[in-house]
Amino acid sequence: MFLFRPTSFLIVVATLGFVIRFFYNMQQAMNSVSPKNRAMDGGMVWLNFVPLLNFVWVFIFNNALQTSYRKEFKEKGIHSKVDLGSGIVYPVLNLAMFIFPLFAGFFVAATNQDSYQVVEDLNDWSTIVYVIFGFGTLAMWIVFWNEVMALKNILLVHSDYGRNNHESTHSNNFNTHSNKVNTSGPILSSGNSDRLSQSAFPKIKQQNDSHKKESTVEKIKKYHEMFSEGLISEEDFNTIKKQILEDKNGR
Repeated sequence: MFLFRPTSFLIVVATLGFVIRFFYNMQQAMNSVSPKNRAMDGGMVWLNFVPLLNFVWVFIFNNALQTSYRKEFKEKGIHSKVDLGSGIVYPVLNLAMFIFPLFAGFFVAATNQDSYQVVEDLNDWSTIVYVIFGFGTLAMWIVFWNEVMALKNILLVHSDYGRNNHESTHSNNFNTHSNKVNTSGPILSSGNSDRLSQSAFPKIKQQNDSHKKESTVEKIKKYHEMFSEGLISEEDFNTIKKQILEDKNGR
């Protein structure tokens, strides 16, 4: 009958909405890491909706997210610290809320005291425990959420992965087309392929150097294009835009 009360129903729907938004943000955060440094696909976060599995999977995914960002930051030379310890704390507190009744039941079964009085005392204590662990879980969950979003924004500001990935797809399509056109000629050996890759490297470096010299307007326009393509959310775009403007004024 609890779910059929209008207020309770709205609370459940609102909570579910926040959880879905959280998982979606975690998926975006994981997929913002380049594939070679990504411990797993961002879509794997939705396994947290599977009952019982979620108690274990939340630890696995959060640890994979931390590992992925550490590798990505190290490769790109980003010196921001990646410490997502809150991603372990909030699942532990959440798990403790579910384990507590089991220990309480064993305690009641093992005690030689008046069971009714013991249960009454445990009800009082359990309320306090649930409130403490509940607020602790919520607080650390929000901290983890904010920390992940901050790392994602740092990664987007210091790199152009979303755009480079898009350009890389076109480049791969072009190379495939070129190979098909040249099928009548000699097949390229691995040595020739390596030389081509090395000759392409200065061009990529030159593009990255020009990226560093972009004006404020060009940077904002670039991230707006990423927002239009669905690579980042509107909230991410506004945060990055604010940071770019602050960096400009700081100079």
